[in-house]
Amino acid sequence: MRQDVLNEINIFLRGGEKETMSKAAMARIMGCDPRTVKRYLEGYEPKKKRKNLKKSKLDKFKETIISKSEIGCTSMAIFKFIQKDGYTGSYSLVADFVQKHKEEQIKKATIRFETAPGLQAQVGWKENLKMISKHGELFEVNIFLMILGYIKMANVYHFTQKVFGID
Repeated sequence: MRQDVLNEINIFLRGGEKETMSKAAMARIMGCDPRTVKRYLEGYEPKKKRKNLKKSKLDKFKETIISKSEIGCTSMAIFKFIQKDGYTGSYSLVADFVQKHKEEQIKKATIRFETAPGLQAQVGWKENLKMISKHGELFEVNIFLMILGYIKMANVYHFTQKVFGID
């Protein structure tokens, strides 16, 4: 449901502009399709999502599966373990559940943040990197890397020192 379109239509209806303005003109103002405006003017109500009330074969084993996967057990090991307890479903059902659980845990553990300009940078330094040119000359390179947090741009500065030619 487009809440912004619904709010704009309610404003138009309260202001009495519905009679004077076409659906196409209202749609241009709201940045949507005229059919969307028509649908909301006719009292459109979105369908409510139904919860899946169907029982799964995994329901009584979910706690065991989660606890085993958190200590590092593989999906196959978990499958064989719960089979001994009476699980009659397929391995792929267990593997999919374990994979989704792991992905959820990774999403929870990953925290992204944005910084203001000039607030944060990450730096790295590598010393005495030896490089050989195509002419057989040996160079020692020191590299300073700085990544600015706001624009995620990397700046690389290198300091080169020619050592001696290699024969």
